[in-house]
Amino acid sequence: MNMKPWLYAAALAGALTMTACANGGDNGNVSSQSPTATATAQPSLESTSPPITTTPGATATEQPTKPSAQPQQDGSAATADKLIEIRKLAREGRVPGLSYTVHTSLIDDIEKDWGEADRTDSAGKGIYATYESHHAAFGYNKGSVVFDVRSYADDLKDLSLRDIEQTLGKADSVTENGDDDIYVYQVNEQYELKFVIPASKERVDHISVFSQKDAHNNMAG
Repeated sequence: MNMKPWLYAAALAGALTMTACANGGDNGNVSSQSPTATATAQPSLESTSPPITTTPGATATEQPTKPSAQPQQDGSAATADKLIEIRKLAREGRVPGLSYTVHTSLIDDIEKDWGEADRTDSAGKGIYATYESHHAAFGYNKGSVVFDVRSYADDLKDLSLRDIEQTLGKADSVTENGDDDIYVYQVNEQYELKFVIPASKERVDHISVFSQKDAHNNMAG
């Protein structure tokens, strides 16, 4: 019996069956992998959006800081400083704002710098030269030595007796000259500091640095 035709037919049928199975398996793999491929292709919002961060206290830091108010020196402290400076200069024979010194300066030097005085008057133990534009007067003896320097500066006229006594204490002595009360402080052996206060004003009219030792006639011997 001839078996070859049958064997060929069986072999062909088997080959077709295997091919069909193989194709079916491939189609199954494609179907199962498609959702994964589709999901991977979609962009992730979390991965592409930049993170939003908030720095704690950022709003407070951005607010401008108001500068703190600087303390200002009150009037009483400024007045005390002025009086302390007046006393310091008086110990050197000087008054604020003037470079001439009691006991060492000569009236000739002042006249050389400022010219002739607006007026001269005999007063007390000497002669007084008044320079109105400089708010100053100088007492000098016949030897031309200055024994008294007076200042009529405007900033002195705000000083009251209370201001003076609060800073410098009570005067060593008080004298009167007409309507003026004169408060005398002996600042050292050489010099006296005087505050002249008219009774009607209760404020300083002028100050004086005075040397008793020079307030006499040197020419008389």
